[in-house]
Amino acid sequence: MPNEIARMMCMTLCLTSVSGFVSLSPAVLRTPLSPQHLQPHFVEPRLATRSLARPFGPRMSAAVQPSPAASTEGVVVDKDPPARPVIVGSGPTGLACAVMLARRGWTNIQVYDRLPPPPPKDSDEWGNPERSYNVGINGRGQTSLAKLGVWEDVDAVCADVTGRREWVPGKDGSTDINTSRKRGFNTKIVPRDLLQSTLVEHIEGSAELSGRINIHFSTMCTRVELSNDMSKPTLLTFQKTRLNTPSPADTSASKRATATQERPRSTVTVVGDKEVVFADFVVGADGFRSQIRDAMVEDESPLREKGLKVRVYPDDNVRVYKTIPLDIKEDTDLNYSARGDSDINFDALPSKQGGYLGVVIFRPDDKRVTGVQTGADALRLFEEHLPAIVPLLSPSSCDKFASKPVSRFPTFLSTGPALHRGSNMVLLGDCIHTVKPFFGLGVNSAFEDIVVLDKSL
Repeated sequence: MPNEIARMMCMTLCLTSVSGFVSLSPAVLRTPLSPQHLQPHFVEPRLATRSLARPFGPRMSAAVQPSPAASTEGVVVDKDPPARPVIVGSGPTGLACAVMLARRGWTNIQVYDRLPPPPPKDSDEWGNPERSYNVGINGRGQTSLAKLGVWEDVDAVCADVTGRREWVPGKDGSTDINTSRKRGFNTKIVPRDLLQSTLVEHIEGSAELSGRINIHFSTMCTRVELSNDMSKPTLLTFQKTRLNTPSPADTSASKRATATQERPRSTVTVVGDKEVVFADFVVGADGFRSQIRDAMVEDESPLREKGLKVRVYPDDNVRVYKTIPLDIKEDTDLNYSARGDSDINFDALPSKQGGYLGVVIFRPDDKRVTGVQTGADALRLFEEHLPAIVPLLSPSSCDKFASKPVSRFPTFLSTGPALHRGSNMVLLGDCIHTVKPFFGLGVNSAFEDIVVLDKSL
């Protein structure tokens, strides 16, 4: 894949968020969008035709221009696809990529993930807004998923956000902003794990897709052996894993921790025997700590792309967060946002399965928040620093906020401009662009990555 194609795949540099910011780099993260940024539809990347098909081989039998409005149109069927494609990472990016490859006629697609499968789509667990953090799917993501033929299923589990109700210091009352009218679409909100579960069930519910895609949960990639001969496969070693969940005692103790201390997190332990997989085509969709990306970066062979560079941005404006469940009965299609006058901010998004999940964002050394021990403490905090949201609270939500551990946001990361190794390895999603969730809707860039890869093939 030429570097000009790779640069087009690194689309996170144009993220549009619910809150109206554009994510470019930490230095400009708070730049307000101008109206021309609020595009109602996905804008096709301007890829050079002479560069499209050559790097991955002339496998196209037909090339029909995709139509954003018709999910079954524009499908290219490859004449001679790789015999053993492997995708590392079965989050929304990896699963959507598997669907794309299967629609192109690829078979024997193996998808691996170190974590266990999410609950089924109809599980009662999704009624708990704290079960999984929410992601926002904007017009770019919706158009990309429609091209992949999965949008109808995804849309069915999403909540609509048509605007934002915000409170800012120095202004009386709230301001309602109709973002749908400005942008030409409703932002769709869905818990990240439910999005993953929906894509799993989309694959398993399709005889065509399930016959082409195999998903291996609780299976971790532990070693990547690159070949200096592009005609030979990549050797990937996998092992079964066990998820270690913090005990209730650990979780209870964590609420007394300060924001500078790590909250108890689930960890993964390798428990199975090694299994070596020979892969003719590898997609790295394994997130911020990508095993595939790291192997490509450490490659010292002539096949290593000179433009393959990873940059982790220094976080000079560190923020952490705690969540709080809310039971909002009216105007449930709004993003609620409150900016305090003391560097404590609040945002809340709905879920279709019930309830809102609020996020309180603050500096890690802010003892006004980290010192909260009881529900009464929490209520006093909000009354003093975020009084606008007090009517949205209940005693139960304040108690839960007090017991919640502090969480950290991911670090900004970008990879590129080269995102591939020869003709048989490519990177997608968070392993090439990681952003903080309150600055941009990163999953949309990941879905666009897949559309660009589809064109590049």
